[in-house]
Amino acid sequence: MPVYNLFTKAPEIVEKAFILGYPDKDMVYGEGVIVCTNGFNGDTTSFQLNIFANPGNSGSPVFNDKGELIGIIKGKPKDSPGASYAVKSEFIQEFIKSSKEDLKLNKNNKLKSLNRKEKAKQLDKYIFRVKIY
Repeated sequence: MPVYNLFTKAPEIVEKAFILGYPDKDMVYGEGVIVCTNGFNGDTTSFQLNIFANPGNSGSPVFNDKGELIGIIKGKPKDSPGASYAVKSEFIQEFIKSSKEDLKLNKNNKLKSLNRKEKAKQLDKYIFRVKIY
């Protein structure tokens, strides 16, 4: 069972966030804030962060300060390298609920009292690199 929780509300502007992912061989950490509660061209299913996302960061989880999953990176604008977009967790939750699989969501946040370094160590166990050939 994962240690992280799925944050089921829309993230708020200036909320701190961080990502962990494998755009290369090693895990990469990035941090920033939510700069817009909507995504590209007003997309209401996503939000914009001022976190630099490397090519290959698509699919990387986005966490808030409590270690709750608030989104998943889906892309970045070509003309703004310091920004990225993420699908909001409320839409991830809708997908999970509509799935025919019996997926259980964690209700107990074991990460909120840990510092960011310890959160990253715990979350590393649940984040994987997907290689496509």
